[in-house]
Amino acid sequence: MVTYTVNVASNKMAIAEEVISSAGNILVAAGFEPNEIAALFRDASEQLTSGTAISMADEYQPSNQDSDSVDLDDLRNAFENTDASKKMEKLKRRADALDRPHDNPDALKKCYDIVLKMLPLIGEMQKWLITAASEAKIEVVENQSDWTETASDEDLDREHEIIFLDAFDWTYPLNFQLVDDVASELVDKGEVDAFNGLSDLISSYGITLPNDLIETLEKGHRTLDLKEVFRSHVLSQSEEILETKFLEDFVRSFDFPHPSYFLQGWLTQMEGEGLINRYKSSNRWRVKVI
Repeated sequence: MVTYTVNVASNKMAIAEEVISSAGNILVAAGFEPNEIAALFRDASEQLTSGTAISMADEYQPSNQDSDSVDLDDLRNAFENTDASKKMEKLKRRADALDRPHDNPDALKKCYDIVLKMLPLIGEMQKWLITAASEAKIEVVENQSDWTETASDEDLDREHEIIFLDAFDWTYPLNFQLVDDVASELVDKGEVDAFNGLSDLISSYGITLPNDLIETLEKGHRTLDLKEVFRSHVLSQSEEILETKFLEDFVRSFDFPHPSYFLQGWLTQMEGEGLINRYKSSNRWRVKVI
């Protein structure tokens, strides 16, 4: 068995700051006031100095606070102060400065790279929410739309007390929209490997997604699974192809999940690869395999 070690000597202060910051954020999420947190750290300091084991669970009870109830705003504030949220905010600002993925190939590449960095952070943020909410006895629901569909009137009255993983915090819709935009453009361009890499990353981090993005990914898989089928079908044609009829027939025959004009982009790619010629004759587009 290989043993992995980490040299922390030169980063002791950075590690200490990270631990203290994380502990403070968790205590805020649990409903402690700043003065209460300060008292906890003072007590811990005294116990460490005296050599006494740190244990406050039995002797400390927060004043004027229901230990079974934590304000959702407090948890949201703690969430926004996590390292993952701060890193996500910086990535979002970088993404906002870019062209949209469909504008040009360079924009798609840059947006794709940012999305690959965002996804692990989204997974980390969702895990933090689940843990913090559980400790604070706050209900967590994966999908707000699905929940709303079947919720009773009484449930709807307390909707503001629930954490919805796919919609929590105002940055979520913007982050997921960028993932959706990139995924859609990868499908349009027929970028199978890049699309599968994005989808696999989402699965590996167990990320809960909004319904729109789930639909985009499912449709994308169905579409790209037919890309090689389409290319083989085109290359098997020995005679000149009437493009419009050929594409419409393919959509019907293979239950392709897009209109026929979507396939024109794939024909353009094949033309760029030197596999086919596309030309207009008698005011109709035609295709000939080389």
